[in-house]
Amino acid sequence: MHQEREYPARVSATDLVNPDFAMFAQAFGCHGEVVESTAQFAPLLNAQWPRDNLR
Repeated sequence: MHQEREYPARVSATDLVNPDFAMFAQAFGCHGEVVESTAQFAPLLNAQWPRDNLR
């Protein structure tokens, strides 16, 4: 790319990573969980389903 070739010592972009969505939800007062496998999803959903404020 032009930037790397012409100005190798000047960073012109930022590496982006996914945010922690569970912490993001919690920051807004919502419940957030991290699910790392498909097998974890159903038990977590079923545990939260009876909550009155689940939307």
